[in-house]
Amino acid sequence: MSVNDTIIQSIIEFMVWQLRRHPDFVDDVYQKCKKSCERKGWKMKPKEMALDVISGFGRDEYFDFSAALEAKNKTIIFTTNVRTGFITTDEPFVRYNGTNPDGISHKNTEIYFPLSSNMLIYLHGNENKKSFRVDNDRKFLRDFNVYMAKKSKNYIFGNTKKHVESIVKRIPP
Repeated sequence: MSVNDTIIQSIIEFMVWQLRRHPDFVDDVYQKCKKSCERKGWKMKPKEMALDVISGFGRDEYFDFSAALEAKNKTIIFTTNVRTGFITTDEPFVRYNGTNPDGISHKNTEIYFPLSSNMLIYLHGNENKKSFRVDNDRKFLRDFNVYMAKKSKNYIFGNTKKHVESIVKRIPP
């Protein structure tokens, strides 16, 4: 099964905006703009300045998130197993790199982003390959969910309370 380029482009744009609109990132940019305005005596409004910075963030030659995500291999993992599925958290953009920092553009950085309770996009490598995979292995799905749940800060969402509890009990204290 092939993966439509237009759909992939839309998913990547959505992922980039998830990075840009993250509350911690927005607050950090706002605080830096506010301090700069105060320190330099600028008459600019820090909130407007921060929004301008955020809207452009990830689009320049140093931090082009879209290009970095587009360069990665994209695998859409889909499950038809009604007894399980993918969770999502308050930190849905999950990165992992076992050898380097988990920067988005590093070749070894893997990115997991749930699209729905039965679909997730997995970005890896840097060959811009696209694939679609059905996976109903409950252990694989559980391990994946446990890893994503470990990256949450406050909230984990799933299909049922029982499913979320089964994931949470596997997270070490």
